[in-house]
Amino acid sequence: FLFQFGWLCTDCMEGYAFSVDIERQPNLAKQVIKVWHKLVSEVEIYLGHNVKYDLHMLTNIGLPYTTENVSDTMFYVRYAHDALHQSEGGPPLGLKEYAAKYIDRNAKSHEKLLDQEKTDKAKEYNNMLKRRLQRCKLPKGLDKYKSFTLSAINDMFKDPIAEVCDFPEDVQQAYLDWKTKDLPLYLQNRVTQLVESNMISYATLNRDNVIKYALYDIVWTLEIYAQCPFRFLGERVWKQKEFVEKEELAAPADEGSLLHATLAKFLGKHLQEKLLKYEFSLLWEELQKDFQEVCAEFVANGTLEENKLWEAERNRLLNVLRRWLSYEYELQGQWDFVPCAVEWDFSSKNGKPLRLSLPDGRSFAIMGRLDRIDKNGDKVFVTDYKLSTTPAGSDLPAGIDLQLPVYLLAASKLYGKEVAGGGYLSLKNTERKSTVKLDETEFPFNKKSTDYFADAENKWQAFSQFSQQLLQNYVQRIYEGNFDVLPKKKCSPYCPLKDICRVNLLDQGGEADE
Repeated sequence: FLFQFGWLCTDCMEGYAFSVDIERQPNLAKQVIKVWHKLVSEVEIYLGHNVKYDLHMLTNIGLPYTTENVSDTMFYVRYAHDALHQSEGGPPLGLKEYAAKYIDRNAKSHEKLLDQEKTDKAKEYNNMLKRRLQRCKLPKGLDKYKSFTLSAINDMFKDPIAEVCDFPEDVQQAYLDWKTKDLPLYLQNRVTQLVESNMISYATLNRDNVIKYALYDIVWTLEIYAQCPFRFLGERVWKQKEFVEKEELAAPADEGSLLHATLAKFLGKHLQEKLLKYEFSLLWEELQKDFQEVCAEFVANGTLEENKLWEAERNRLLNVLRRWLSYEYELQGQWDFVPCAVEWDFSSKNGKPLRLSLPDGRSFAIMGRLDRIDKNGDKVFVTDYKLSTTPAGSDLPAGIDLQLPVYLLAASKLYGKEVAGGGYLSLKNTERKSTVKLDETEFPFNKKSTDYFADAENKWQAFSQFSQQLLQNYVQRIYEGNFDVLPKKKCSPYCPLKDICRVNLLDQGGEADE
């Protein structure tokens, strides 16, 4: 029954809100809405909160708005917050609830006034029923009452499947008279037992209070947008100061580092043993604690900024860790390998980088760190964690995946054990990928593990020779300054050299030498 509207000048932050009573001033309201539609059709953004409802109502009264410049402030609420339901810490989507929490704590004051009026009206209608029932005999089950009171009526309807037709005839008639003679038509169709406050129409409330309520709707809707989604996100939600250098959200590399550090901390306490000796729930509690401690370290050293958005990311990463623990717990019951080393460093600072020689006698060193080594007797299996994407199984024989050959050579030469195999574990997908099988050991995953040298008399020796030759060739070409444009895979669209790379000439049939 009200059409409310307004605008805001973002330069001076002055705004105006208006309402027109469609029910009491139909002709004026129709003229105002038509003029308003013409005006707002020329602006860039026309806002509403849960605007789809408003557009439907305009259509219902014969004044549809059809210009495609409408935007919904519920989007900006979601855009500036974590993607969480309100019960999980996300923002309320109700206009007044949101405004009271983030814009003005008094935003719901007018709503409380209207809620009280609705409660009073509902009670008034129910008292009418009580007076009609006073002339009736109390039905069985209400013996503790001397007469019909509101409490007695509530008890009468206490059974959720109770219907009026189940009551004595005099009670039925009194109830029917109440619905048809005392209640307005809009309530007659809604009430099945007693009148609830949320059934009361705003049209029956004090008009001045309703208009104030409506005008504030416009104010809060404009406020949500006017504060700027990013400014609002930074100042109100993330609690950030201007020009903060810390990341509001963990970059993919930092996410990977967080997970790597957490798994190293956790498994570092369970080396040379099966996790199966512990209850899963206890292990999960321990892993969560380790994650919180690692997060605290990242916050302390400035890698992360603790804020609302990070809280959502933290929950997501905890889900990744829980899936990993479930996978690991089940896997350890299917094979005899146990973790024996985590974050195993092979570098010059430890005096043991992986050293290889070139044909001309020069040597070169490769340094790195193995995420995890599992052992079964004299055999080891190497695992490298990846946040999501892993190299394809075909990348190794194609000479594209150099990481796994380096890690397996380092495990053999420096850790001093026979290498049964190795591969990647995608943490987000909780799946082992591109596993290399180098002896007759059977793995309970990747049943199609790549047996690159199935025909070789000594698989490890054949793999070792292939890998060393591959690394030698690459290093030799680097020393020679050979940087031909010969991509072995499809070029990334994000390559920093894409604008000057000669691969475009090759694709067009040109000469690389040019």
